[in-house]
Amino acid sequence: MDPLSPVASCLAVLSAIVATLRLYSTIHDAPEDALGVCKEVEDLQNVFSQSKEALYRRLSVGGLTQRGETAFHMTTVSIYEALTKLDRILRDSIVNETGNDGKKKVSRLAWLRNSAKIKKLCLRLRNLKADLIIVTTSQLV
Repeated sequence: MDPLSPVASCLAVLSAIVATLRLYSTIHDAPEDALGVCKEVEDLQNVFSQSKEALYRRLSVGGLTQRGETAFHMTTVSIYEALTKLDRILRDSIVNETGNDGKKKVSRLAWLRNSAKIKKLCLRLRNLKADLIIVTTSQLV
C-alpha cells in the first residue's frame, strides 16, 4: 500500500464522524439514549484524532510496517462502515417535522425499532476504538 492510503482512510473516517455529529446537532428532543450514542462518537473522534497524529508522526520518520498499515486500514474501514450504518439508521429515525427551535424531530417508534441496532453499532464502535488504540500504540505502526 502507498503512504497516502492510511491518510485517505483517516480523512474518510473523520468526515464520517463529523457528519454523524452534525446530524445529532440537528435533532430536537432526541431520546435519552441518543446522547449516549453521541458521546460514543465524540469519544471515537478524540481517540481517532490522537491515532491520526501518531500515524502522521510515524509516516514522517519512515513509514509503517506492512502489517501495521494493513491493521490500521482494516480498522479504519470498519469504523467508517459502522459510522455509515449508524448515520443511515439515524436518518431513518428523523421525521420531516421540526420543533419550535427549528431542529428536526425523532420518530419515537422508529427509534425504538432501531434501538437494538443502534446499541449493537455503539458496542462495535467501542470495540473498534479499542482496536484503534492497540494498532496505533503497537510496534506494528
